[in-house]
Amino acid sequence: FELGVPVLGVCYGMKLTSHLLGGRVEGATGREYGAAKMHVDKNVGMLAPFAAGEELDVWMSHGDRVAELPPGFEVLGHTESCPNAAVGDLERKIFGVQFHPEVVHTKRGVDLIRSFLFDIFLLHKNDPHGNVAEKSEHSNDQHNQAVHLHGGDDSVHCFDAQERG
Repeated sequence: FELGVPVLGVCYGMKLTSHLLGGRVEGATGREYGAAKMHVDKNVGMLAPFAAGEELDVWMSHGDRVAELPPGFEVLGHTESCPNAAVGDLERKIFGVQFHPEVVHTKRGVDLIRSFLFDIFLLHKNDPHGNVAEKSEHSNDQHNQAVHLHGGDDSVHCFDAQERG
């Protein structure tokens, strides 16, 4: 976090980020798995493409929750059972979502990911190295790197490939 690069923590990544930055994570009263409706509280950060008050179809899969946000963070979106479904520290550009924007069940997850990559991380759409892994491979500036790690095997392999890049 000291590098000052934008961060998007997905599911476990949100909980880990919250814990490391002084928030509190605890077991939820019940495990949540499946479709949910997320209410956009603030259309800022990676939620800028959505209207405040808009409801998004999202996919949840968790048994823990962020009970207390780290200093500097605010709630950007919530579901009926998850009061911190989307959070962010706008000043440091550190964001987290409890749901999975990368799966097809999160109908507009691609819009959220694009917003993070192109509007916050400032990846250039026409950059020949526009692929995140390629970007880190071709960049001498360690501040232009991104890692998506949410605990799945595919993410670990992506991280490993990027580190070896």
